[in-house]
Amino acid sequence: MTRVFDNSTCVKYMHACLVSCRGRNIFLRGEARGFRPEGLLRHSCDYSIMATGGLLQFVSRRELEYSFSLPLGVMQMNSLGFSKAVASPYFLVLCCCAVACLRDKLVVARGLKKHLKRLNAPKNWMLDKLGGAFAPKPSSGPHKSRDCLPLILILRNKLKYALTYREVQSILMQRHVLVDGKVRTDKTYPAGFMDVVSIPKTNEHFRVLYDIKGRFCLHSLRDEEFKFKLCKVRSVQFGHSGIPYINTYDGRTIRYPDPLIKANDTIELDLESNKIADVIKFEVGNIVMVTGGRNTGRVGILQKREKRRGSFETVDIRDKHGQEFATRLSNVFTIGRGPVPWVSLPKRRGIKLNIIEEARTREYEKTAFLKRI
Repeated sequence: MTRVFDNSTCVKYMHACLVSCRGRNIFLRGEARGFRPEGLLRHSCDYSIMATGGLLQFVSRRELEYSFSLPLGVMQMNSLGFSKAVASPYFLVLCCCAVACLRDKLVVARGLKKHLKRLNAPKNWMLDKLGGAFAPKPSSGPHKSRDCLPLILILRNKLKYALTYREVQSILMQRHVLVDGKVRTDKTYPAGFMDVVSIPKTNEHFRVLYDIKGRFCLHSLRDEEFKFKLCKVRSVQFGHSGIPYINTYDGRTIRYPDPLIKANDTIELDLESNKIADVIKFEVGNIVMVTGGRNTGRVGILQKREKRRGSFETVDIRDKHGQEFATRLSNVFTIGRGPVPWVSLPKRRGIKLNIIEEARTREYEKTAFLKRI
């Protein structure tokens, strides 16, 4: 399909084009690479701009084809406040593209995506492929969308407190679920590593951790462990009037911290008062947990910190069985002072087994289960 617009039609919509295209280019991206009187001006998989026979032609390669009969000479644009000398062919090209979008109301993506396909969801969510086409998209929050677990998956998939989406919504709207001591009613609120999920109605508390295979797991808490959480310090900065503050991995900003706190250290945060209770320095000999990469979920003692010019800073870690591995510094989270962790760890306590050891462990657990029956 071909549509032809004369000069009067284009001049009529030019003011609207400039208002709608201010600050962004709909089709054209980058700087103008000069102008030739005849021949191809710009070309991509979506459009082509030609200058032939003294006319400027814009052709869309999507659903429709457009042909604009605009002369390449100077146009009279007094209504727009431009003189004859200011009107350039590149300006006309931009206006023509905008007219095409306005006349046919082509949809241009704006803002964040509102949906998430199940096949594109993080693997550590453990979603089955046949459970539907879509997955819950995490809301904006303290954790990255790839490093969090929405509340709907915690209540429905992990804890089995609900069977459907509506049941999860009903539980949350009754204010039964707390994350880090605060009521959360958003079904897609992102709970991340070290967050404490509490359900006062059943007197249960869980901490979001990684298992040895890098998957999210909910570790049940006992005693008074649910009253605090560990936070990794991302940076130490100075704000207005020289006020010092620290930024943590979960989006917190704490002002007037201890001057001895540095980046990569871990603080113990009291969830009731939101104040720093203690500090764990990022030093050799402390126990750490890996939160990213192929070794996610492994726990060991920090052995060495190595700086490499022009590359990532790496650390060497040794687990309880004597196995050594290396990872990036940004993937390491200090969880205790010395060899003793300050938080309880899930099953296997972050020790990765080889194939033979896993087979023996499964056989032993199976035998013990049959004996109990």
